[in-house]
Parts: sequence; structure tokens; C-alpha cells
Amino acid sequence: MNRYCFETTCVSSTAEKIHAMTEQARPVTLATLRRHCQGLPDWERFMSYATGSQRGLHLKDDWAVHFYRSRYDGAPCYYIEHSLIEHIWTRRD
Repeated sequence: MNRYCFETTCVSSTAEKIHAMTEQARPVTLATLRRHCQGLPDWERFMSYATGSQRGLHLKDDWAVHFYRSRYDGAPCYYIEHSLIEHIWTRRD
């Protein structure tokens, strides 16, 4: 069911696309994000989260991170808000 691929961050996008995405966003759980977003474990390692049985901060325990579903540039998306940066996965059919 991993149909969503990492597309971009808000830093590499436009204000108009990000504003439209965040305006219609709906919160989701990390479990939902994991079911749909391809490459999430790689992203976690890239962002220096502990994975598996590693010691350290795990994504699930980071109270400052939020998960959403929405639409980005016309495509369905999921995104993670991390330190006020949106990391976006989209489904392009």
C-alpha cells in the first residue's frame, strides 16, 4: 500500500502551494503515515531519529512533530511537520 513517494519540503516549494496544502490539512497518526509513505524509515535515519531498537529519540516519541494528509499541487499527499518544515510525500497517478 506504499503509494506515496517523497516529493519535497516547503523550503524547495512555493508559498502558494504550501499554504493551499496546510489550509486543507487533516491530522493523521504516525501509523497511517507508515502504511502509505514509501521510504519513511530512510527519512527517519536521515533526520537522525533512532530506528528499531536503537537508543535515542524515535519519531513516535517526538512531541514536536505532527502528521497530516492533504493535497499538494493537486495531488493527494501526506506530510510531516518537523521544526516548522513540511516534508511532503505525494501520490502521482
